[in-house]
Amino acid sequence: MFIKRLFKIGWKIVLVLLIALFVIYRLRFAPIPVETFVVKTGTISAEAMGTGTLEARIRASISPKISGRIAQVLVDQGDKVIKGQQLVLLEDDDLRQQVEIAKAELAVAHASVEKTISGIKIAEATENQTKASYVRNSELAPSGAVSIDALEKST
Repeated sequence: MFIKRLFKIGWKIVLVLLIALFVIYRLRFAPIPVETFVVKTGTISAEAMGTGTLEARIRASISPKISGRIAQVLVDQGDKVIKGQQLVLLEDDDLRQQVEIAKAELAVAHASVEKTISGIKIAEATENQTKASYVRNSELAPSGAVSIDALEKST
């Protein structure tokens, strides 16, 4: 009897151990996904990153109206330029973000104005209702149809 009971418990323990070993095996020794790339031939563009100064044969001072990072240089050394021609393009990500923030703040201000207007309308409606109630109660008070207490509460 004891052996049968031990056998029933034993096969359950073995089953649980097998399941645990399978889970550990799958988690520990599962294949790792690999990303592959195809190698292609092509040209390599030379770029230089950094700060510096431009020097010209004829010195001319240029300065932007706002500060910022240069996104693109539109002219090269030795190119002829005319007055008013764009020489560089500045990154405008920060300015665009500031515009979006200003638009959001404007929307909040409009919502606040709308909320205030609706509050005024509610207050006006409450005032009109209170006045009408007072007029009605003041007409009924002399005949005793409305108590003095109700008349005072309607003011």
